Amino acid sequence: MRPYAPLPANYIRILHLKWSIREKSPDGQLAIYSLDKAPLYDALSYVWGCPEPTFPFLCSGVEMRVPSNLSLALHRIIAPGDSRNLWIDQICVHQNDDEEKAAQVKMMDQIYSRADSVVVWLGEAPEGMDLALSSVDSIQRGLTDIGQTALITSANFERYGLPPISSPVWASLHAIFSSTWFERLWTLQEVVLARKIEVRMGAYVLDWGMLSSLSSKISMANLVNFLRDGTSRPKDQVDGFAAINHIEILRSTKSQKGFIGWPLLLNTSRTRSCTVDVDRIYAVMGLMLEHLRRLIQVDYKLLVEAVFLKFFKMVVEHDSTLYLLYTPCCRNSMLGLPSWCPNLCQPLEAEPLGLLAATCEYRAGCRVFPSRSSEIKVSLDSDSILVQGLSIDRVEHVVDLDYVWPYNNQPELARQALEWEAACLKVAQKAYKMPDGVPEAHWRTLIANKIHVSMPCKPNLIDDYHNMKNFLQLRTTSTVDMAATGDSVVSMVNFASAVQHACRGRRYFNTEQGYIGIAPADTKPGDVVCIFFSGPTPFIIRQSQLVPSYTFLGECYVYGLMNSEALDMMEQGTLQSETFELH
Repeated sequence: MRPYAPLPANYIRILHLKWSIREKSPDGQLAIYSLDKAPLYDALSYVWGCPEPTFPFLCSGVEMRVPSNLSLALHRIIAPGDSRNLWIDQICVHQNDDEEKAAQVKMMDQIYSRADSVVVWLGEAPEGMDLALSSVDSIQRGLTDIGQTALITSANFERYGLPPISSPVWASLHAIFSSTWFERLWTLQEVVLARKIEVRMGAYVLDWGMLSSLSSKISMANLVNFLRDGTSRPKDQVDGFAAINHIEILRSTKSQKGFIGWPLLLNTSRTRSCTVDVDRIYAVMGLMLEHLRRLIQVDYKLLVEAVFLKFFKMVVEHDSTLYLLYTPCCRNSMLGLPSWCPNLCQPLEAEPLGLLAATCEYRAGCRVFPSRSSEIKVSLDSDSILVQGLSIDRVEHVVDLDYVWPYNNQPELARQALEWEAACLKVAQKAYKMPDGVPEAHWRTLIANKIHVSMPCKPNLIDDYHNMKNFLQLRTTSTVDMAATGDSVVSMVNFASAVQHACRGRRYFNTEQGYIGIAPADTKPGDVVCIFFSGPTPFIIRQSQLVPSYTFLGECYVYGLMNSEALDMMEQGTLQSETFELH
């Protein structure tokens, strides 16, 4: 039994939490308030966790059962003799009433943005927390001195005043950033909307600014994998390092613009976990533009594919840009979804290219980016969309090997990486008629002509390319000594990182007319390379056999087509504009 009276429109329940001296535990009282006249309150951001086991919590004279993680939070966020007003979704919302849940979800942006502070509960603290926190200042100073890439050696750690590689401090810090709070989707909106952020982990109160700064420096120094101790995570699933970066970007964007564009939000929502997949839209709608929020009808009875299709058709009707087509770079099939419609249930197979267009100077389908001159619309008699552009070429050959990289001295992966690169080079040499050389187009294609993730590659990095191959060759036979700290080693590591960012989840290919590029993993010979007007990159589409329409595969990088060259060909009369129907 739960103490719930019906909620009028625009009303919320607030929990007055106090410490019961007699029971030596917290209890609470629920009260209903108009959101506009609610007393000062804080909102709890936490992970629901496993539904079992549950623990008793006395609320308004009724014993409720709450999951373990929430029970721990209730005991930690107030001290004996204290009290505070809180909004906690699992207690303040009638979870068995779908209509009430839908109404409260629509109000979530107001609930969290009006809270005096958002209390982030990371869970219980790891062992060695005191030592780890006392080491943070010296670690930050050392990481600042290191700069962008740290070679993980005992000598380097000692040189920059960092704790030894074997120090338990690193495990404790990793435990902080491994809290499941960072993985959950709903927590993203909650903390982005916060006026103030109060972070709790066990009995400790952590400074959000400190966590953000430390996370940034660890990531910049390329020490994230070191802290993970080589433990791999599911592809595209965030931990604290990536999550804090996402949150800071979103908070900054919202502060500057007053809203966050839906492409950035939905690209981020893919990387987090949620109980029901419709929440990949509902859980971030509070951060969208108001006119989009008003059009979204929260309905937990709808199938997920119906929610996705309805939302993205609405996007096409209200947003004339091509963001829809280049936010995700690969499409994962879901029964009931057309190929152009993103499936938010699956992680990206490859890192997006189009989202980096402004900084990487990709302008395949436009003279200036961003451009709003595209014409994209929903077909009147189907779920297809119609897009204008240019058909440029067809795929001739695709390298049938996946990109790999050897971590932690793995000779077999090093051999596979060399085989993959050799196969790609052979395709480039044939396309450019250079049987013995390395075409510039080849190494630039391997990194999608960008370095440090989002910077256009201006200099000639052929030496870094050869150093990367030499490094791989050494790893096939022995453990590589990374104790060298010269600029050439750091530069090679940055080049290899750029290759990983560009090629993971993509296939190297050439076209019938001699272009080379990297494309979605399911690209096949005969697929069409095209550009859509105002799109930053070329795209791969596949012509249907029975109807005059195309399956949309995703964005690609094509050397020689990234800087409006196709538009030049159209002006010269060698290419003609056409309308593509994507089903």
